[in-house]
Amino acid sequence: MSVAENAKFGSPFAKLGAKLDSGGHWYFTERLGMHRTLDPIHTADLISGAEAVAQGKFSRAMRADELLDSTREIVARGGLRRHWRVRGVQGIGGAHPGPAPRLWESMQEENTEQARLCKTEDYAEGFWAFQEKREPKFFGCVG
Repeated sequence: MSVAENAKFGSPFAKLGAKLDSGGHWYFTERLGMHRTLDPIHTADLISGAEAVAQGKFSRAMRADELLDSTREIVARGGLRRHWRVRGVQGIGGAHPGPAPRLWESMQEENTEQARLCKTEDYAEGFWAFQEKREPKFFGCVG
């Protein structure tokens, strides 16, 4: 997930004499870990988008005026949302609402999806393309 370098993130509640609410403590701790949650809650310090990337909260930072075009390019690159191969990944790794799955649940989900995908022509094409150091030519076979 991308973010503008100059974006500001934090929890101003401490400076307001209030407390983070609406499950914010739980969600932040679940997604970021305790060490990355408590600091902004207790200090009310804001961090930039670039700092948020360095802390692992986002995957990449860029100039604000490049963010929309970059996001559109990522989505357009191969039609990611429309392509079948992404559907199997959407529920894995916290890309779904609610708490992230536990390790065992995640591994079971991955194994089930991998067993389905390994029977498709696209799976074979992906491996051949990787071995031949070329871009794959997927057919959209869902197995």
